[in-house]
Amino acid sequence: MLLGAVSIWTASAIPVLAGAGQESSGAEALQQRLMSLDGVVADFQQVITDARGVRIEESSGQLVLAKPNFRWEVADPFPQIIIARGNELQIYDPDLLQLTTRTLDHSTSLQDMPLTLLTREEIGLADEFEVRVSHSPKLVHYHLTPRSADVLFAGIELIFAAEVLHGLIITDHTGQQSTIRFSAVRSHQVIQSQMFELDLPADIDIVRG
Repeated sequence: MLLGAVSIWTASAIPVLAGAGQESSGAEALQQRLMSLDGVVADFQQVITDARGVRIEESSGQLVLAKPNFRWEVADPFPQIIIARGNELQIYDPDLLQLTTRTLDHSTSLQDMPLTLLTREEIGLADEFEVRVSHSPKLVHYHLTPRSADVLFAGIELIFAAEVLHGLIITDHTGQQSTIRFSAVRSHQVIQSQMFELDLPADIDIVRG
């Protein structure tokens, strides 16, 4: 699962009881926020916990987003670069000298890669998710539950501080959570296309997914 126990952000959240009208309003508000996210460069810290809240993995790195492309670069503890560009997904593991590539089906990509929520230029949130909204001091939490039973994750939570993406929480069907916190967020940056290209060594092993 790209990109974990109660989230450090949701523990103090005050739930808002939403009826159908409020749910629609929440989906529309989130959709507008997501559509305005572009030219984003941010640092991230990711913590993965199991269903008991035990921390099983930590990583940090940088996100670069220029719709419809993104670059997810893990710097620590093990370097890895994930690039979504057009209809192709590339996962580069420098330590293994391995590049894994596969075709992205944008009609189903949300099923296995929730970060594509950030790259879509048009999103039909209300069609794909039940949306609930809650608030905590200075933060707005959007809780997304997939309407389809075939999706690989049980829920997504996006956290905003004003118009800035503050965090992302992905929960799978086993209760494992990936909790991602963004910092040093810069929006509406001019991002060169080279950011979404890999400089690969000649002896790399290429695996087609």
